Amino acid sequence: MFSDTICFAEDAQKFTEEDKKVINDLETIIGPASVTRQEVYQQLITAKNSVAMLTFDELLEKDMKVARGGDKRSVAVSSLPGLLAQTFIVREDAETRLEHFRINGHYAALVILGIENSTSSVHRDIALYSPHAKLLNKVRQVLIQTQLSSIKILHFFFCFMI
Repeated sequence: MFSDTICFAEDAQKFTEEDKKVINDLETIIGPASVTRQEVYQQLITAKNSVAMLTFDELLEKDMKVARGGDKRSVAVSSLPGLLAQTFIVREDAETRLEHFRINGHYAALVILGIENSTSSVHRDIALYSPHAKLLNKVRQVLIQTQLSSIKILHFFFCFMI
């Protein structure tokens, strides 16, 4: 919860009053801390973003959910902690590897959420990958119409970057 709330940063607006109550209750139970919330957050983010030893597929699978539509098609949604999608998709043979991952997982499309955290800011972008242009456009439109519209949309071969 602590990392998901982005250390209760006001500008990120990623927490609720209930989140604040829970963390305050936990701090009361634990007692006086020897480190600050910011220090704990930085340690969590460093550990969470430690992806150097992961393979291409492991990065996609690390924090992945699968959405299934009424038409039986599935879309894999992968979150890349510590890495922007625009950095991920320019890796060597990225297009071939994305297509291989998509086919092996029986996914109609891939949505790649890039997240780069630092102590002072959070940057996000989204890449959409699929050979199905109509599906890509549909997913892209849904994302644009939601709260994700402020996230950068990138474009490349058979792929939209958001």
